Amino acid sequence: MLNNLKTASPKTPAKPFALTLSHEQWLSFALTATLMLIFALVTALTNSLGWSILASATLLFFLAYPLIWLAWRCYHFWCQAIMQLTTYTQVIREGETNLRFKAQHPDNLLAELQQEISKLAIDKLKKAQQNQTIDHLLSHILDSWPIPVCLFDENNQLTYRNIAMKDKIQQPMLIGTSAADLGFVMDNDNLSHSQFNQQWQCQSISYLYQQKKCHIFSALDISQPLHQQQSITQQNLIRVLAHELRNSLTPMASMADTLLCNDSFNEAQVRMVLGRIKTRSERLLSFIEQYSQLSQLR
Repeated sequence: MLNNLKTASPKTPAKPFALTLSHEQWLSFALTATLMLIFALVTALTNSLGWSILASATLLFFLAYPLIWLAWRCYHFWCQAIMQLTTYTQVIREGETNLRFKAQHPDNLLAELQQEISKLAIDKLKKAQQNQTIDHLLSHILDSWPIPVCLFDENNQLTYRNIAMKDKIQQPMLIGTSAADLGFVMDNDNLSHSQFNQQWQCQSISYLYQQKKCHIFSALDISQPLHQQQSITQQNLIRVLAHELRNSLTPMASMADTLLCNDSFNEAQVRMVLGRIKTRSERLLSFIEQYSQLSQLR
């Protein structure tokens, strides 16, 4: 008998029945039910008084308009405050600050919500003013810099450029213009421009501003330091060459002077002097060749 019994599959618990209606729908349902109840009570009252069907229908017709108007006013009164709060919130989100919400009664349930929204609006306004002050300060500082600087947003569109950058690019730099139209090239998140040659030290930095990736490009004129470095290099070259020439030519001049002072020339002595002169000349030529190769590597 037990073998004939089938194992029952576990049943999933039934979910409780719930009406997913909004507050406005519940309010409409309650007002409609109230009107229907009033109409039913009026109909029962007229029937108990012995009124005819025409008289009852006429009474219900004249009662329907004021009752429906009253129900509509109740619904509108409920929704008006919510719609005003919604409009006020949308206006604040757009950045408007000259709109003030109508003061609510202290016992109103929406009064606390209104206060919280007002606090958020004030905090947002203070933060926006602070950011605007910082942006104005940075803009004022960068405008006076001799270093060309420009900023691009996440779409590589120009958001700022100082006077030095406009003077260097020598073309209109309108806010909102793309980096490509201004001659900038983006390569591996690094900006470059043909106007800034080897005499400029360029720097491209990516940063996050309001969760958006932006870029800043700056260029430093290093022509003067390069010129100074070249002057130092040339001075060092002249000093090294002068030292090597002096060390090589001084003994050669001394040996030649010794030969010229003798009345008679000894062939062995002459050969020795000429050999030393040749050795020093070859050493000097080798030094010049090596230094020339080193200069080409640079």
